[in-house]
Amino acid sequence: MNKMKNFFQKNTLMKGVLWLAAGVLIGRMIFGSTSVQGETGHTLAEETAGKKVWTCSMHPQIRKNKPGKCPLCGMDLVVVQSGGKGGKGGEVPDDAVSLSDEAVALARIETQVVGRQRTPEKDLRLYGTVAPDERTLQSQVAHVGGRIESLAVDYTGETVKRGQVMATIYSPDVYAARQELQEAYKLRATQPRLWDAAREKLRLWMFTDEQIARMATSDPGEKTVSVASNVGGTVISRKVNKGDYVAPGSVLFEVADLSRVWPVCQCL
Repeated sequence: MNKMKNFFQKNTLMKGVLWLAAGVLIGRMIFGSTSVQGETGHTLAEETAGKKVWTCSMHPQIRKNKPGKCPLCGMDLVVVQSGGKGGKGGEVPDDAVSLSDEAVALARIETQVVGRQRTPEKDLRLYGTVAPDERTLQSQVAHVGGRIESLAVDYTGETVKRGQVMATIYSPDVYAARQELQEAYKLRATQPRLWDAAREKLRLWMFTDEQIARMATSDPGEKTVSVASNVGGTVISRKVNKGDYVAPGSVLFEVADLSRVWPVCQCL
């Protein structure tokens, strides 16, 4: 029992000492910080009264009694005008950053009054590229496979009209289909389904009915297919050369209407 009693007495004493120490620490934090703030405010007031003080434009809490560099960002310190005056005159709040006329000129700061009767203007030079309006882009593709036999458009920047022939393709598949069409044309009266099937095969290769009608009666030895422009505009890309082999769906040219373009800024 005596041991238990001594243990509780010691434990109670230790708790009291800890509470006392905590109270002293909290009191120091509260009253000590107040006094430091008061001393700091007094020091800043003394610094700005009757003499020049240098500060940082990015870190106004920095105060120096001589010019130099900001210890936080390395920028040149600027003069704080005493009496709450800005570089252009006029009262400013005490916690605002004010710049002298020299600092304003160094930072290239410009201001302009905006009103209903005035329109602010400013020239801004930016780096960028001029791009065509994507809504006017058109890809000219090969609907049949084969070899590029000739190019009527052989350089980028050439202007083309709608329906203009841009290239010719030698296609063995089209040559065979044309021979089938001409044989079916001879038997169209007795075998109309064969005639319809031969024409439909060419329609799937995007041949028009007028072209199919001419192919049915023209020279069967013709082996080339013409690629005509779908739209009028300027050729902005040529992706093939004479003699290249292309597959169905290959892009041969890209055409765009350059009457309306977009400047694309490369600011980042």
